[in-house]
Parts: sequence; C-alpha cells; structure tokens
Amino acid sequence: MSSHFPERTAKGLCARHQKLANEGDNSVFTADQRAQLQHLRNEERHTWVEVAMRMPNRTPQQLSSYYCRKTPLKDRVNVEPRYHHSKETLDRALRLRQEGVPLSDIARRLSIVSTRAIRSLLSTAQSGVLRQILSAREPCTRRYTAEEDLALVQLKAVTSAWDDIVLHFQERSASSLRNRFQRLKEQGDIVKGFDGTWKFLDNA
Repeated sequence: MSSHFPERTAKGLCARHQKLANEGDNSVFTADQRAQLQHLRNEERHTWVEVAMRMPNRTPQQLSSYYCRKTPLKDRVNVEPRYHHSKETLDRALRLRQEGVPLSDIARRLSIVSTRAIRSLLSTAQSGVLRQILSAREPCTRRYTAEEDLALVQLKAVTSAWDDIVLHFQERSASSLRNRFQRLKEQGDIVKGFDGTWKFLDNA
C-alpha cells in the first residue's frame, strides 16, 4: 500500500485508515439505504469496502454492523476480500513463502499492511491462479545450464504438472521447460528407468 503513497509511511497510512474507519454518518439508515445495502451485498456481492465506496459517508464498519444486526444469519452473504497485486508481487510472495519466510516478514518486505492480504496471495497461489500467471512469463533466451537440466529432470520424476515445475525456475516459462525436456529426450540425454522416471543416461 505504501508504494502508492511515496510521501507517506506505512505507520501513517495505518493511523489515517483507523481514523477514517471511526468516522462516518451516524444517522439512521433510510429505507432506500437499507435496500441499496442489501442489493450491493446480497446480489452484487461486493466487499464492505466496495459497498462503502458506493454509499458515501458510511464506513465499512458501520455497514457491516448494520447488515449483521438486520439480516438473519441464514440470509447473510459472505464475500471474501479481493486483493489486486501485480504479477511481480505475487511471484515474490510465493518465493518468500517457499523459503519459509513468516507471513509478517513477507508483509513487511512487500509493503502490504494486512497479513490477511498475504494469506489471500498464498491462497491464490494454491488455487492455481498464480501458477497460470507464472507459466505465462516471457521466455528466457539464454541457454539452459547443466544445473537447470538436472533440476528439471529431478522435478519431472516427482511431478508431471508443468505448472508445479515452473515455480522452481525464476526465469523460465512452462512452455520453455516443456520444450527443453522434450529436446533432452530427443537427443538421448535422458532415458526412462524401470521405475518409470526419467534419468540422465549417465545415471540410468
């Protein structure tokens, strides 16, 4: 968030957010406002922040509290927050988590205030959306190194999913890795062992 406000600190933005959250119109909801609230939440399925943007002078906290008081539990609609981040941010968040970095440290490094947003990023990765983004990387033009070939063959022995394999290569796309593996087979550099896995000819 702080990247969008270069002259503001993360602490200052948090304080301002808290101040704004405590302000708002404390007047009674009108019939039209109640109908608008139900429509935005139940039918258009907006988050509370998005609802507040469409209902001036009402804070997300006010709207959420009123909705919960007036709507029976069985009729309430749960909408997961939506976080929009660049491919680079998603890529880096996944790499940091794979390295075992705690969520709080990932949030600090990526200048994301909410740890809930970090959990959403990781959930996105696990659902496969992030993998699709990573598999669409621009192909790297440099030649494959021996280390990359070895890692590729070893990973292929563990999983056949290219969207999983590509997560271990920062500069390669899924299509590039697939083509490289096919070339290794055609050149006779790797053979299929008795256990069904591919291995380099020297190690077969």
